[in-house]
Amino acid sequence: MDYMKYITIQVIKKSERSEVIFAAMDEIDVPVVVKRLLGANPEIYRGIAKLRNPHIPRIYCVEEQGEELCVAEEYIDGRTLDVHLAEEAMTE
Repeated sequence: MDYMKYITIQVIKKSERSEVIFAAMDEIDVPVVVKRLLGANPEIYRGIAKLRNPHIPRIYCVEEQGEELCVAEEYIDGRTLDVHLAEEAMTE
């Protein structure tokens, strides 16, 4: 199996166990978010990939290589939840 191929446009967030990348993929004609995760459960992402909900980013591809899981998902332009919560108080 060829490991997921993508072109990094910008690294959004990086830690010891994960990296989130804004990227382009030849086989997908829209920008994507690629998550490279250590020790993540691939079955969770495969389950989410089966869902079709306008409130959940579409997952295009889930691949494993050793301990690393690589997930390509729909890029949604807009504010993150962290930014939204910092700007507006949450109510019931």
